[in-house]
Amino acid sequence: MDIITSHVNADFDSLASMVAAKKIYPDAEIVFPGSQEKKLRDFIEVFQPVEFKRLKEIDLAQVKRLILVDTKMPDRIGPFAELAEAKNVRIHIYDHHPFHKGDIRGEVEKIEHVGATATIFTEILKNRRLHPSPMEATILALGIYEETGCLLFPSTTERDLVAVSYLLKRGANLNIVASFIKMELSMEEFDLLNELIQSSQEMVVGGLRIKIAKAAREQYVGDAAHLAHRMMDMEDIDAIIILISMEGKTVLVARSKVPEFDVSRVMREFGGGGHPTAAAATIKGEALEIIEERLEQLIKQTVKPAKVAADIMTKPVITVHWDVSIKEAEAMMTRYGVNVLPIIREDIYAGLISREIVEKALFLG
Repeated sequence: MDIITSHVNADFDSLASMVAAKKIYPDAEIVFPGSQEKKLRDFIEVFQPVEFKRLKEIDLAQVKRLILVDTKMPDRIGPFAELAEAKNVRIHIYDHHPFHKGDIRGEVEKIEHVGATATIFTEILKNRRLHPSPMEATILALGIYEETGCLLFPSTTERDLVAVSYLLKRGANLNIVASFIKMELSMEEFDLLNELIQSSQEMVVGGLRIKIAKAAREQYVGDAAHLAHRMMDMEDIDAIIILISMEGKTVLVARSKVPEFDVSRVMREFGGGGHPTAAAATIKGEALEIIEERLEQLIKQTVKPAKVAADIMTKPVITVHWDVSIKEAEAMMTRYGVNVLPIIREDIYAGLISREIVEKALFLG
């Protein structure tokens, strides 16, 4: 038996990748390893796009090949994690997240630096002429649009745009995509966003401005990632991590604009993962205050200090005396590979002379 699966709390990229994998492995069964995001459950209920097997219907002892999509972390695939250790089970992996220590390895590994795993599968289907139906194209487009924030997240690549273009040619329905990739906030989300903003605390680490925001809800909150992006857009900060406590667990969503802060490293310490610019984790049985305290320490350990002027300046300082000729000044610039020279008169800084000014002076005589 072949099984296609993804990560718990599955999203549209998970669904899209599993549906596409089914075209490559037609005899495999699609099985969710656990929960799905609410909007994904709503989509499946309305469209019933593909046949799924329930986890309880699967005899793990009969599985001979495990096809993992959009993940390779053993603690995110539920009961299927034990198959990753079985010597008689072949593992095929398709993912857009980079490898990290402890990840599952497979005999087939298709890991690409793109915005969504759905992009990888779209390229494979196109190259193999396994053209998707209009509904399959719509699902793949949903996966790409959701994972890349409608192609606006920093993790978006040119390949994601090309993939969407192909899917539109294959009949992807953008009306359906728009109805499930919501951009407007509900009243509940607006209240939650306001609480996150009010609770946010700023840290300055290595010259970077990082905000931590937290909130608590008794009932399940759906996709919190877009709230993190809203806050990033509203505030002049380099990174943000939001913590939302609900139903006995805490969801962490992290976003970063700068290479000096790889949020995936922090989230992996909490059993999650993702990209350097976008990552998440879910924690059970820990108090929000304890998580926040640990988070602050991890941020301090993870941030690489931002470069300052002293790191890239030219030294020692090359200067010229105020009464040197223009040709001498040009020769010094060429000799030392600089475009600006400080002017010194009686051991006091008097001004600057640039290559542009020198060239104009020589041209005009």
